[in-house]
Amino acid sequence: FQNLTTGGYSYQWDFGDGNTSIFTNPTNTFENYGEFDIRLIATNEIGCIDSIRKKIKLEEAYYVYIPNTFTPDVNRYNNFFTAVTTGIFSLHITIYNRWGELMFESNEIDFKWDGIFKGEVAKQDTYIYKVNCVSNSGKELEFNGHVNLLK
Repeated sequence: FQNLTTGGYSYQWDFGDGNTSIFTNPTNTFENYGEFDIRLIATNEIGCIDSIRKKIKLEEAYYVYIPNTFTPDVNRYNNFFTAVTTGIFSLHITIYNRWGELMFESNEIDFKWDGIFKGEVAKQDTYIYKVNCVSNSGKELEFNGHVNLLK
């Protein structure tokens, strides 16, 4: 937090989450998301008091990273198409070829598609995916995109 008080001598911060501070420019880590009433009381050298109160809203933190290319071959690198997530409770993915044929489907958050379709590595092409997931707070999210399978 940045304190813009002029002429202040001592400070009392209340972050609205049960935490307080007497530092001029304190930091606070909020354990939950939601709305918080932040209050700063500043006192000058002769005891005059001034205060300010502001509300802040912290949104839930979630993260979904979906790459756009993978190379399912015999080397050790980039062999699977997968997503990296944080703050996600559930996930469903479907992957289709350009003709709308379902190539892969999973309900696992840590899914991995190795490019196999009908027992063989699918041809080098661009495939369409649709991801539906639910955050830890129940927020429904949808992501659509494409992934390149390179050989």
